[in-house]
Order: sequence, then structure tokens, then C-alpha cells
Amino acid sequence: MPGLGLRVWLRSLQGGDFALGAVARGEMQTVAAQLAAFSMATDADRLSARDYGGLASSDDWQVEGGYGRLVADVWSGVPVRTGHPVHAIDWTAADRIVVSGPFGALSARRVVITVPPPVLAEGLIRFNPALPPDRQTAIANLQGGRFIKVGLRLDAPMTEVPEYVCDIAKLQRGEGAILHLDRRLPLATTILAGSYAEAVSRQGAQALQAEGRDILASFLGGTAAGRVLAAAAAVDWSADPLSRGAYAVVPIGSVDARATYASPLDDRLFFAGEAAGGAHAATAHGARLSGEATAKAILALQR
Repeated sequence: MPGLGLRVWLRSLQGGDFALGAVARGEMQTVAAQLAAFSMATDADRLSARDYGGLASSDDWQVEGGYGRLVADVWSGVPVRTGHPVHAIDWTAADRIVVSGPFGALSARRVVITVPPPVLAEGLIRFNPALPPDRQTAIANLQGGRFIKVGLRLDAPMTEVPEYVCDIAKLQRGEGAILHLDRRLPLATTILAGSYAEAVSRQGAQALQAEGRDILASFLGGTAAGRVLAAAAAVDWSADPLSRGAYAVVPIGSVDARATYASPLDDRLFFAGEAAGGAHAATAHGARLSGEATAKAILALQR
């Protein structure tokens, strides 16, 4: 039986888009498709094979102190004001764009928009005039992936087991869950993805914490659960009004959404971020590359 990669390639010769999980055959291919979907915060039967196939493969790195600390340290010289939500962008005038919110109003010749597409899709920022239909469609198609992380504080770091642990049987059933064990800190993190994360989250915070403990026990044995001192935190980006999901997921048949979203409007409105990250979309690295490319494009227009 050919591998999953070969099956995807053979199916792609027929043209069109399709779900990565639709071509998986057998246990290992099903698990491979589910792991790919997990990495994109969705399900294998919802993951666009064409979009996923266009993404670059790279390693994930843990950032001490979190991404917020990384951004604050690397770009410490950039003036940033938090707590200033934008409610409207008026680009009616040909020579200026007015950005407004509770803080007042600011004007500029060009504006870079890095708000996650699901937030824009909810209409939380009003555009006047409205964005063109193709841009609105692209924004609607860049749906927020579902990731939930449940942190468990342990009595000591668990260095005797692998850093990442998954249950093959759960993945085959479409239950996207992986356990991460910090190498330095007494911390275990249960990561839930896709519809499985959504189903658990509907049961409330206590259910999330219980699921985190149950997964730790099922992955590592009943004695591991006894090493949990407390539930540290549960994070669900879909519940965050400033993100409405993890990184952007492209539904099947909408593979042009990223490119459409990333293209500037009238060389005045620019869209950047992980959703527009090209081959490195859905990563912090892709978000940075997108921002840098946008900045260079704007500087070139001003020369």
C-alpha cells in the first residue's frame, strides 16, 4: 500500500481540493493524517490537503517565558500601545485613512492590519467603505483553528518519559490530544485540538481540568495522575475576543484564501500576520516574515 504522501500526490493529479483524511488508508496513514490535522488545530476530514501541502515543514521550539516575552524582548524598541482596541477604519478619503476607537482617532496614509481574520469576520472592526466581496470571502474562509491547552503542575519534572506523548488509539478515533512534558519545569500540558477540543470545552472548565488529568493517567499510567499538585491553567484561544481561535485554518476548496487576504488594497490597506504567512503560515515565524515583507512593500512605495 502506498504511503500517505504518495496517496495525496496521486489524488492531487485529479485536480481540485480534498480532505487529507479522505485518502488515508490503514492505521498508520490514519494516524499520520490525524497528527497533521492536529498540528493545524483541526480534524483530518476538515484539513485541506492542498493548503497543508503548500506549507513548509519546520521544527517547533519552546520559548522560555512564552511568546509574549519573546516579542517584548526582540522588539523592545518599537513603540506599542496596548489597551487601544480599534473599532473602525475609514479609508474613504484618497489621501488618508482614519483609524478610531475608544482611544480617539489616528490618521495615516497607509495602515497594516494584523488582526486575526476570525475577529474581522465577526465585524468587530467596521470598514468604510466595506471591504470588497473577494476580501470578505477570504476573511470568512480563514477560520480559527481550535486549540485548548490544560496545564497541570507536577511534584517534579517528568524526565523519564518522552517530551511528547500521544495515544494512537485516540488519534484513530479522531480524538486529537497530545501530552507535553516540560524538560525543566514540573509541568504537564494536555493539548486538545479540533472538534475534540470543542466538545470537551462545551462541558466547562472543570471538565477541561478533569480531561487533562485523565489523559495524563491514560498516557502514562495511574500513578502519574498522583503526581499532579494542581491544575495550573486552561487556555482556549477560541474564547479570546482578540483572537477567536488558534492560527487560521483554510477549509477544503478555499486554498486561494491566504493569497487573497495577503494582497494589499489600493496600496493603502495591507494585511499581514500568520494567516498571510505563505509557506510559513500558521507559525510565529510566518507572521514575522509577513510583517517584514509588508513593511518593505510600504517603504518601497514611499521612495
